[in-house]
Amino acid sequence: MSEMFKNMQEIRRLSGDNIPEFLLTHPITTRRITESRERSRVASDEGILDSLNFKLIKARVKFLMTDNLGIKL
Repeated sequence: MSEMFKNMQEIRRLSGDNIPEFLLTHPITTRRITESRERSRVASDEGILDSLNFKLIKARVKFLMTDNLGIKL
């Protein structure tokens, strides 16, 4: 999201007097870009807990991807 804000800020800078209407009603500031980056960093630090189904599928894939020829089912 912060990249989108940076791109919008660049569009505004390059537009001169022809600023897109959206940017007039939703100004892009350095502060807004910084806040967006911070929210993104905090959200990614929290992480997402793996569900039991995900853990089981992950274990099955790991088993299937290893050399399991010596194991009898």
